Amino acid sequence: MKNLMDKKLFLKYILSAIFFLFMQSELSFSQQTATYTDPDWHYKMGTELFHKEKYSAAADEFNKFFKNKDASELNKINAEYFSAICAVELFHPDAEKKLSAFIEDHPENIYSKFAYFQMGRVYYKQKKYKPAISWFEKADIATLNNDEIAEYYFKLGYSYYIKGDMKKANASFHNILNTDSKYKTAALYYYAHTAYANNNYETALANFEKLKDSESFGAMVPYYIVQIYYEQAKYDELIKYA
Repeated sequence: MKNLMDKKLFLKYILSAIFFLFMQSELSFSQQTATYTDPDWHYKMGTELFHKEKYSAAADEFNKFFKNKDASELNKINAEYFSAICAVELFHPDAEKKLSAFIEDHPENIYSKFAYFQMGRVYYKQKKYKPAISWFEKADIATLNNDEIAEYYFKLGYSYYIKGDMKKANASFHNILNTDSKYKTAALYYYAHTAYANNNYETALANFEKLKDSESFGAMVPYYIVQIYYEQAKYDELIKYA
């Protein structure tokens, strides 16, 4: 009886294994068939990988897609954009060239205004702040998600700051003071600093006070506070604080 049950269990195991292997080969065959029959297969795979931030694998898929003569023309244009962004994220030297070509060739495409933001990022990374400002100013923030909006306002503000436009820098930093982003603390510091540069001492003081315990900026805060008290002729507060 026991031997019979063991045989049945063994057969059940074998049948399950065969069924699993069959389903795996069916799936593999279906994928291979789709690759041959769907001219936009590599585009779909590329966009899926792109949204998972697997930029190197996505770029490979787009390169395969470009070789297909029967592919959708719209998807070919969109793939140019995604391929350019992959180059940006992977720090490829041709990223700027790819983005420029996309913007010039397809100004009517839905991704064109988003490409302006990406071009600003490229120049910002290169510390070319004047052209970074020019591209950022063309961007449509309605096309950006929350993290990208925070990045946009911080990098635009910092670019203004480096170029000496403290009023525009201050206004840009102000837009992300209450956002939950990795740029928040740095934006608060530069907002306070540009307020100080614009002689808005009360605003500068109130915001420097918020940074007293900051690991990144706390050590610099006392020097500004002392200077603000001096500029306001609050000598008693200056002596007490110092």
